[in-house]
Amino acid sequence: MIKRKGVMLLACGVLLLTSFAAPGVASAASAPTQFVAQSRAAGLTSAEADWMQRMASWYVSKADGKQTSPNTVDLPHGGRVQIALPGEQYPRDFSRPNGTLASQCNGGTARGYVCVYSGYRGTGTSLAGYYCGYGNSIYMNPEIFWNSGQGSWGSNQTGSARGLFWTIDGHIADFIPAQGYNHYYEWADREITEFVPCGV
Repeated sequence: MIKRKGVMLLACGVLLLTSFAAPGVASAASAPTQFVAQSRAAGLTSAEADWMQRMASWYVSKADGKQTSPNTVDLPHGGRVQIALPGEQYPRDFSRPNGTLASQCNGGTARGYVCVYSGYRGTGTSLAGYYCGYGNSIYMNPEIFWNSGQGSWGSNQTGSARGLFWTIDGHIADFIPAQGYNHYYEWADREITEFVPCGV
């Protein structure tokens, strides 16, 4: 594997190792009450609502995201995470009964995006990445992605742009082709915690 270059990037790798070893995230009790109430009104148990909000709060805190629904966080640089409950195939749409969220990663990978999934064949929690470059990398919460078994990813970038996956200790685990997919991919075995959509 190839070691990440540069002092700042190495420091980020150390920060990732510390953060993922002992993440500190907000509980549902301190989260935006409207999202928790919306989850409960949709029929989630208190444990499910707590887990959902804890995962959303992780992305708000860790990735400087903005929560827009109980299970959606918009990330800087055009990224988005949509969280599926454990055991459910797709992220719910809490605005309508029995709906699933429309996104760049639902039903395939939209043009220009890389989509990463916690489940196999494009199921589970999804992460959408768009902009290129190391500064636009997107974190992958190990509690979601490492505990899900086999995940998957799809790439539908323009031109010859390619991305990469980082391991928790700052190594390159794999490259992402401009166009391609993998329906069965092991996140935990490779210790992947971050990806760059393209431009590397």
